Amino acid sequence: MAFDAMKDGDPWGPICRSCRQPIARGAAMETIRFENDPDRKLEEMNGPYHATCAKPFKSMARIINGNFWGR
Repeated sequence: MAFDAMKDGDPWGPICRSCRQPIARGAAMETIRFENDPDRKLEEMNGPYHATCAKPFKSMARIINGNFWGR
């Protein structure tokens, strides 16, 4: 296969949690964590996002995590 010889494994990088498309190396990316999630229902939403896909989730994470002023 063409990618078998690529150093460091996966040539595409991580998968965006929103659009489910690969995030290319060097592309703008955000990692979102829902830290205030006692029942762990949001756990599958934690992870990498394209920067444009992350905007609504970043806002929601800020509210859920109790970081209302973005600090």
